[in-house]
Amino acid sequence: GLLLTAVLVEKFVADFLLDETDDWWRFWYLFTYQTNVMVASWSVTYGLSKLLQWEKTLKFITNKLLVIIITVNTLIVFFIVFFVLNPVLQGQWNPISSLSELLNHNLSTVLMTMVFFMIPGAGALKNSHAITVLIYPFVYFIFHTIIGLSFTFRSGEAAFNYGFVNPNNYGNLGIFVLIIVLLVGIFGALGFGLIQVKNKLHPNQK
Repeated sequence: GLLLTAVLVEKFVADFLLDETDDWWRFWYLFTYQTNVMVASWSVTYGLSKLLQWEKTLKFITNKLLVIIITVNTLIVFFIVFFVLNPVLQGQWNPISSLSELLNHNLSTVLMTMVFFMIPGAGALKNSHAITVLIYPFVYFIFHTIIGLSFTFRSGEAAFNYGFVNPNNYGNLGIFVLIIVLLVGIFGALGFGLIQVKNKLHPNQK
């Protein structure tokens, strides 16, 4: 958690504060960095809670649903990089090309997956919570679309971080809607699947 935090701070300073060609606010606008801030914050809070015996905070931070929400967000980042941004089928996926790449797109997912399997956590999980898991990425998508259609980066490009969710890149609006529906279905199914696995691994104590 501390290492990830250090890398995020270094990335923010080097790429967004010192680089006059990029927009400083883009760091906070990227889904990848938002997710990694979640993971870094979770890790630091968990460590402090264990060290200082903050029982209430520890119970909150290890809540099953919270862990699944963060885990799904990291998996979204991983799969988008793995299949879309640096497609493995084209030989472009290289998780150890740099420390930043390793931490931001890969180890965060590994860390939260380990937490998911190793820490029982508290709270009851219901199938309906699969919808809750999708709230953050869906809200991000809505704001990303609004910002992309309303603002531009310093380069003059429309302020979309990710081309595959830029409606301007599709000649047919129906195709864009279909892509979004498929993504919602895939990640909704992922959240539903994790709920089933978690309930099997760590059933609620009666």
